[in-house]
Amino acid sequence: MATYTDITHGARVDITVEFLSKRALHCRDEPVTRLYVADEAGTQFRILVSATSQPYPDLATGKTYQITGLLGASPDRVSELTEPNSSVNLAAEKPGIDDTFGIIDADTTLGLGSEATRQPEPGDTDAP
Repeated sequence: MATYTDITHGARVDITVEFLSKRALHCRDEPVTRLYVADEAGTQFRILVSATSQPYPDLATGKTYQITGLLGASPDRVSELTEPNSSVNLAAEKPGIDDTFGIIDADTTLGLGSEATRQPEPGDTDAP
């Protein structure tokens, strides 16, 4: 299974992560959720959930999730993968996203164990 070091700009990966926290961001009246997760090696990183993704159930802190088709992005090149003024592009410019990160979009699935569920609905909870 992939780890954070396998996430590269423009490529999709399947990765297992531990959910740590999330924060709702609002960019151009579109909600974007910023997830903070850790891979199986313990490396912590961020994932942006696009407004175009499907809703998924609430995530539980400390639980492990399988993400299939996570899109890798570099903060300085995210506009190559999204519309230039998209909510994900604008969220990537906010403080806290300095390194490669993941994007959950309509082509990404999220599951707990062997369950097949879709992405969470962007919302506000405690976050870093």
